[in-house]
Amino acid sequence: PPLGTPAFDAFDRKRRDSITGKIYPVCACRTPKHFNDHRDECELNKFDAMMSHLSLHNLNFQQVVALDQHLELFHRAWCVAELVEARRLRIMQHLVIKSRGCIPPDEMEQL
Repeated sequence: PPLGTPAFDAFDRKRRDSITGKIYPVCACRTPKHFNDHRDECELNKFDAMMSHLSLHNLNFQQVVALDQHLELFHRAWCVAELVEARRLRIMQHLVIKSRGCIPPDEMEQL
């Protein structure tokens, strides 16, 4: 997205560590990187297959969900997709939160 637009600001927030504000590094090795523009080679879109593989080959495989204090996790499509996939595969899920104060009281019962 063009610099100075709301779309760029949203993109920029998502490419940075939410604690340090630093841009996530791309591996510096010489191995070619494949992103979503090369779907078959891309490693970023294989989480569902990997979760299935791990849960089939390790009966003790579990998912730990580290929930940030502003609940941003639930606004990231790939994070929600992983939660749904884990539930579909009946993978045990463990929720870790900073404190109960992060969760609105009317939503605490749903967890």
